[in-house]
Amino acid sequence: MEDARVQAVVKLANCLKTESRVKMLWAMKKGATRPMDVIRKSGENPSTIYRIVDEMIEAGVVERRELGPGQVAWNLTDLGRAALDAMERVTTMEPLGAREDRERPRWIHFVLPSFFLILSGMRGLQDAQAGWFMGGAILATASYLVTTKFLD
Repeated sequence: MEDARVQAVVKLANCLKTESRVKMLWAMKKGATRPMDVIRKSGENPSTIYRIVDEMIEAGVVERRELGPGQVAWNLTDLGRAALDAMERVTTMEPLGAREDRERPRWIHFVLPSFFLILSGMRGLQDAQAGWFMGGAILATASYLVTTKFLD
């Protein structure tokens, strides 16, 4: 029983494994049912689209209807719609750790640069050299940029 579920999940994941396959399913969800419409909207290679759709039919994501002699239409099944809706919900979720209650305090961006400015200013006054002031300003600017880039 467990192996059958694993195989079903693998088949479903296989239907969503590339951008062009997701675009194919998305095109079907938006109403493209004929093969040429799906090819045009998804950008999938026409030589492989039938093989891919056969895999999707086997997975239960797509169903095939005969419209007439030589004419077919592809439609999403309920499973296909549910899979796309679930993927859309997952991709619009807020990433873990991005909650506002875990935001880092902003004071850290000013403590380190201020430390470098004060230290280099004291050393510059002690040695009576203006180079210490310039070096401190450069170091303070660099530390501010580093803290804002990596701590935000």
